[in-house]
Amino acid sequence: MVGLVAMLVVVPAAAVLLVARLSQPRAVSQPIGPHSQPAARTPSRPYLVPRELPPAPRGFVGRLRELEWLADSVAARAAKGTTAIAIYGAPGIGKSALSITFAHHVADRFPDGQLYVHLWKASRDSIDGLRAYVIRALAQPGEEVPGNEQDRERRYRELTRDKAALILLDDVPASLDLGALRPGGHKSVLIVTCRDDPGRPDVPARELGPLSEREAFDLLRAVMGSRRVEREEKQLGELAGVCDGHPQALRVVVTAVAQRTDWTVDRITERARSLPLVTPADGAPPVRHEQAFDAVYVMLTSDEQKALRALRIFAPLVPFSPRELAAALRVDDARGGRLAASLADAGLLELLTSGSGTPTCRARDIVVRYAAYRARAENDPEPGVLLARVKRLSRQKPPAAGEYDMDLLLKKYGTFKRASEAVRGALAAAREKQDVSWEAAACIALAELNCDLGHLTAAEDHANRALTLGEAGGHARPLRCLARIEHRRHRFDAALEHVREAMRIAVAGEDRAEQVRILGEQAFVLALRDAPGDRKEAAEVIETGDRLLRDLGTEGERLRAEFGWRKGNVAFYARDYRAALSALDEAKRQAAQHGQPWFGAWIDQTRARVALRTEAFEPGARHASEGLKSFTALHHRFGAAHCYYRLGEIYLAEGRAAEAGTALRQALESFRNCGDRWIEGGVALRLAAAYRLKGMKGEAVRLQHAAFLSYRRLDGWGRTTRNAARALLRTVFTRRSRTRRSRRTTITTKRA
Repeated sequence: MVGLVAMLVVVPAAAVLLVARLSQPRAVSQPIGPHSQPAARTPSRPYLVPRELPPAPRGFVGRLRELEWLADSVAARAAKGTTAIAIYGAPGIGKSALSITFAHHVADRFPDGQLYVHLWKASRDSIDGLRAYVIRALAQPGEEVPGNEQDRERRYRELTRDKAALILLDDVPASLDLGALRPGGHKSVLIVTCRDDPGRPDVPARELGPLSEREAFDLLRAVMGSRRVEREEKQLGELAGVCDGHPQALRVVVTAVAQRTDWTVDRITERARSLPLVTPADGAPPVRHEQAFDAVYVMLTSDEQKALRALRIFAPLVPFSPRELAAALRVDDARGGRLAASLADAGLLELLTSGSGTPTCRARDIVVRYAAYRARAENDPEPGVLLARVKRLSRQKPPAAGEYDMDLLLKKYGTFKRASEAVRGALAAAREKQDVSWEAAACIALAELNCDLGHLTAAEDHANRALTLGEAGGHARPLRCLARIEHRRHRFDAALEHVREAMRIAVAGEDRAEQVRILGEQAFVLALRDAPGDRKEAAEVIETGDRLLRDLGTEGERLRAEFGWRKGNVAFYARDYRAALSALDEAKRQAAQHGQPWFGAWIDQTRARVALRTEAFEPGARHASEGLKSFTALHHRFGAAHCYYRLGEIYLAEGRAAEAGTALRQALESFRNCGDRWIEGGVALRLAAAYRLKGMKGEAVRLQHAAFLSYRRLDGWGRTTRNAARALLRTVFTRRSRTRRSRRTTITTKRA
């Protein structure tokens, strides 16, 4: 009664208060700070005003004197007749951050637009292009850019005289004539950043130096928090001294210190000061900013330090691939990619993605300079040696399509992991060279590798990509791969469609080896579907494959193990276990003879399955263990999970619940990571049975329920799955009814 009264009184009152709160007008506040962008005035033109400034840098601190100087220069441009101002300083000292932050502060004073152009390594010819760029941005819609240089200069002067626009040119080279780009009137302003003093009386310039001690501590507080800065003020002050007030180096190192608790500030400072130095040939002291990244350098591993020093051979801000870094270091592509990612995590590289989808890297000028300085200090090889390695990579020729056969890849690289890494590196190289045929061959190889590893989505993407890129005559392999993907998803009709189309292409191209593989896949799919007439058709397909394999002679030797494995699976699903064992034993002998451990492992897994059906538990456990050993050596987690599954089934059939539970849990975890929902559900049901043997009924019901829900989301779930679901529902409802009867009995007893 108390709860009912509270509901009738409190809920309506709360509703009234909520309506009143929502009906009140909300105050909209404009954020104020160095990163806020003031609301621009209503544009004076009836079309889009160019607003091209990059986002204001986060965590910008200090530089108050420079900001005041810029503000005074812009405010006094009409009185002094100066429409261009410059900020200059060493690379990476913070010129871009300062100018962009200031431009956002004064953007509302230039309602006709704010333009931004980065001009690294520009030439005198860039002046005419810059004028054309500004004319397109500020002119009326539909107005053409004048064709000759004199008319273009005149129109540029007119627009920058009549319009209030801000033009920010970042990293301007010394060769650029700033006088030719000065606005035509005081309404507009040109702000430039450069490395050296432009030396022009009509362009006021101010040098930007290192952060002061106070500004450095402001940056430390912004990154690390005030408490730690106050607690370690002395140590952090020494660290800031090692970085020489360089904002980029200081930000990188304090970010690393904040994230890496295993490094103390004292240790970093001590290690940085013990690094070898390079004295210029004339005996002058080393350039101070060249040592700014020493504190970052000492926190890298030896391999990462070597990779950082190799950056000296790449041009600043010009993208290069991790493969080129790997070639310079003489390591494999995967390791080169990991080293590039580590340097990017340390803030020393930028990771980008090119238009072809391949990863690329880019280093700032200050980092490239530091890499060259540190390489001289460490007595590294001359840059020409590293450049020669990279040039050899650029001359690399694409391998023949036959070299991407999965059997040959595994023979060459030994494990699925190494083979996949090699093919991914080849795919990146093909995209860099824009070689479509090479990319298609690499895609189908990755599709087959991923399909065998259980990564069906990735395999499907690569196979479809191969179909898009490759010629029609080479579509048989990707279609066969798609058929295997569909049969793994139990979409047998779709798999057969792919198989028939693949066979048509293989016959037209007279590719008899591919025809044998396609026939093996077709028989396997028919045996799995098991519709009326499928068993007879599967047997006929196997006979056709046997005849074609005999006709191939020595050319088909490598195919005998794979086709024998398919033949054994077809006999297994036909419940002809004697024929299945005969075919699998012969396939195992062929795999051992031709050095094909991958096929041998799958054959062992299938032999264990046949042994389970014939209740030959000891040989079955031995076969499963042999397959598990082979799959582990091949770094094939999906195949190893299949072997754990067979071991668990054998232990379960023998009544060894504890061992069955251990093996099935291992299999279930691997299948969850691989993403094969069909077999994941089957393993969950077997594990539930093991839990029931151990008396863990609650855990068993939970697993059965999860398997039921997983199956319901799949396409084409069959009769076996429906029967398992019905058994599950009977179990769940029986348990619930018992619980309800127990509760009713308890309530009746209490009332009595």
